[in-house]
Amino acid sequence: MRTLALLAGAAVVFTLTGCGTSDQPRTAQPHTTTPAASAAASPTGTVTPPTAGATTRPTTAPPGAPTTGCPATAETLLAALRAPGSDVDTRAAHPAALHQVSCHERFAVASTVPDGQHQPSRIVFGYDAASTTWRPLNLGSSGFCAGYVPDHLAANLAGCTS
Repeated sequence: MRTLALLAGAAVVFTLTGCGTSDQPRTAQPHTTTPAASAAASPTGTVTPPTAGATTRPTTAPPGAPTTGCPATAETLLAALRAPGSDVDTRAAHPAALHQVSCHERFAVASTVPDGQHQPSRIVFGYDAASTTWRPLNLGSSGFCAGYVPDHLAANLAGCTS
């Protein structure tokens, strides 16, 4: 009797888990990615650097919105640099202009225009498809993309590899 009850219980579990065959194709389920693979947008729309051990859901663009921000202009990136919510503009000494823009997929790099008072630097930006905006991620003259841009994408951005 116990064997019969056990088999009946297993049949119910088997049926409920969908382990049978179906003529209908399975739909892809959302998946999580480890932040070590890429910079990620938070639920508030801000782009943050990867954190070890955490997982994030990939952002999805609204219908009809571009999935990358490329091509990006120096003016667009300068506006993103000056937007509230980031300290990169202050760290870059509030540059008057950007130039030498390099853009690939959802990342861009631009250089500050020398002003004779501050050392020029490069700024890496990430594109948030959900809000269709660019966000400044980091700046520097070397190694500034590390931890923000995956290596396979960094190779396509001027100055992003060290």
